[in-house]
Amino acid sequence: GTRSMQKKSNQPTPNMKKDIVAKKHFGDIRAKLEVAIEKLLSTVRLTNTYSRHNHRDNGDDDNSSITTSDNEEEDYEQNAIVLAVRQDLAPALRALLEHGLYETNYSTALAVWGCFSTRANYSAANDTMHAWKLFLKYYDMKHGNEFANSPARKLSESFSLDVVGGKPITIKQCLLSGIDNIVKLHEKHNKSMDSCFKSFVCYALNEKKLVSFLRIILKTVPLIENYYQSWSYTKTTGFHDALHSLDRLTSIDFHLPINVSVRRFMNNRDLIE
Repeated sequence: GTRSMQKKSNQPTPNMKKDIVAKKHFGDIRAKLEVAIEKLLSTVRLTNTYSRHNHRDNGDDDNSSITTSDNEEEDYEQNAIVLAVRQDLAPALRALLEHGLYETNYSTALAVWGCFSTRANYSAANDTMHAWKLFLKYYDMKHGNEFANSPARKLSESFSLDVVGGKPITIKQCLLSGIDNIVKLHEKHNKSMDSCFKSFVCYALNEKKLVSFLRIILKTVPLIENYYQSWSYTKTTGFHDALHSLDRLTSIDFHLPINVSVRRFMNNRDLIE
């Protein structure tokens, strides 16, 4: 009797099966990224329109006549763009990157379902890896710490040069340097992986390299093979469609805050978390 009860408890329930099937669909997640991109583009357009209109109105004024209220309006405009990136774009991008991204092998967990407790297998199947951790794994794989702390790189940073050892810095090196900067910056404030990921998105947009950075990481075969499931958005589509949409942001001159300790954003929890 005990053995039959144990055998029965090890079987996946209908609800578990439904959850597993639901996880494989990425249509809604992909749509949310598209909405977030459109919202950001719209916010940028509105801000640019307002700025041009404001400059025309103040065209004959001396620079010294810029009032406090003007500065507050500029802050508000910038805040709207920052919020569109950190509250909408970054979470939507993260969700799509995390579709089918697991610390443990999901397929293996299903194959040996009867060998371990249902709860153990099901929790393993739900153990989604944070997108930022995937970036850190790339950083470790490419020996990012050694590159970032090399004397040649430190010298280049000291003089704000885009060269390392006399050679122009590559996009891969720029990516490693960016990840390193975000990690060091957030260590001081003990911030979460969410904060790191959002700051990295801001950094990448400022550099006009978000698509380039994502393409490099998502073409790193060992990462994709080890951590993405066959039904994931990334493996199913190669992330090409999303990258094409994100490329619409590349031409925009972003000036997003990366440092979480920027004082004028400290009072707005949504901007820094």
